[in-house]
Formats: sequence, C-alpha cells, structure tokens
Amino acid sequence: MPGGVTRVMVHAFGRPARPRTGPSEFAEVVDVWRSVTGEDLSGGRPVWLNSFGDANQQLERYRHGRVLFAGDAAHRQMPSGGQALNLGLQDAANLGWKLAAVACGRVPAGLLDTYHDERHEVGRRVLANIRAQALLLLGGPEVEPARTLLGELIAAGPARDHLAAMITGLDIRYPVGGGTHPLLGARLPLGTLPTPDGPVGVAESLRDGRGLLLVADSARAELRWLGKVWSDRVTPVAVRRDSAEPLHGADGLPIRPDGHVAWAGEDPWAASAAIRHWFGRPDPGL
Repeated sequence: MPGGVTRVMVHAFGRPARPRTGPSEFAEVVDVWRSVTGEDLSGGRPVWLNSFGDANQQLERYRHGRVLFAGDAAHRQMPSGGQALNLGLQDAANLGWKLAAVACGRVPAGLLDTYHDERHEVGRRVLANIRAQALLLLGGPEVEPARTLLGELIAAGPARDHLAAMITGLDIRYPVGGGTHPLLGARLPLGTLPTPDGPVGVAESLRDGRGLLLVADSARAELRWLGKVWSDRVTPVAVRRDSAEPLHGADGLPIRPDGHVAWAGEDPWAASAAIRHWFGRPDPGL
C-alpha cells in the first residue's frame, strides 16, 4: 500500500472466536502469523489492528414500518472478498431512490416494501457463499477434498465466471416481473450506448440519480413519447439499432436509478404501467 504499509490478514485455524473488548494486541498477530506461516513479523510497527469472527446473521425483515435497515444493521458476516461493503452499498443504492420518491410524494409508501423483497434474498445468498468460504478458510483437513474440487472447478471458464459474478454482485436479477427478456431485473451492462449524437456512457448517464428510458430509434412514437411525459424524473435516450444491440431485441428499456432494468418490450402501454409503478404518476404539468 502507499507509504510502504503492508496489510496482513491471518486466520487461526481451529481457534473459536471469543468476545473482545478491544482490538487484538500486535503480539497476538505475531504469534498466530508465526504459527501459520513460520515467518516473524515482530520487527514491524502496527498501524491499525482489528479482529473478526465468523458470525453470520441476517434480519428477518429489512423494513419495520418507518424504520428501514441496511448494511451492517441488516446483516452481519465475516469480511471476505469485500462482499460486506459491496452488499451494504447495494442496499443503499436500492433504497435511496425509493425513499426519496416516497418522501417527495411521487409514489405510494408501498414501494418501500420492494426494498426488503429485493435485497433480503440478495443478502441471504451472499451470506450463504460467505459461509461456504468460511468453511474453506477455517476448516481443517476434513474440507481438503472440497478445496481440491473447488480448485478444479475454478479452472473451468463457466464455473469461474459464475463465481466471479456472484461475488461481485453483477449477477443480481430482481423479480420485477413483466416477461423473460434477458436483461429484465438485471443491471444494465456497463459500456456505451450508440445514440444519434454519438456514444453515451451508461455509468455517466446514471450519475444524476434519475432513471433512464432507452428507446430504439425505430420504436413506435408512443414509446418515445413516454420520455417526455416523465421527463422530470426519467432521462430519455434514443438508441441506434446498428452493429451493436444494447436493447437485446426490445424497443424500450426503462432503467431504474440503481441501474436495474424495470421493463423490456415493445408495447407502450405496458411500458407506461411499469414506469408508473417505479416512478409514480407523471406530472400533469408536463
């Protein structure tokens, strides 16, 4: 790390977690590191010390009336692969725009129920894979066959891609309903969108916290018109149908502020219903 700092992390195999009233002593880290690796760290100077166990807990409900739980308040897990941080940030990204829409009176308070419906299952799955990692990291000789098998599976491309998508959270698909389109409920893939005015970056388009309405340049006029009706909270983006096919066969894709696809298809009336569900009624003044 910058400044010549080296971060070390060591697991004490077979040693049960115990209650602590403060951080670990450096001498304890030195002893455990020596027992695991045979190396001596005693000449180092500690900058920051911390300890953790393999706790794995999750609230049954993320919403209790007007109180909503996110991040470490909603789930507790062993820090492994940065998934706890990623999980908490995605909780906030899912909840923030919904809470703002309800607070501004644009949508009914029932929209907040979708926060629990979507994020609780994601949290359950992440805690399950962290529990599996804990078994591999902290288990003894009895899990060596599982370690060997996992090593063989990771060497296979599809298994490696599956695990990578799961750990990064890029494989999340929320149950938004409305069909079987391959992007429905999933995060819109990062990259650029071909528009009549040139390529537009997906990430840059979502930075203002608004939704997007991607509409093919060959789509029906009624579908393009929806971008004007909800222009106070949804940014319309005309997408060219040429060499790339960012819409994957759909004429329109409403994108939620968290980057997930809310609907996909050709029918402007179905698109209108989906936009109304996630973004509320249009402003009568527009």
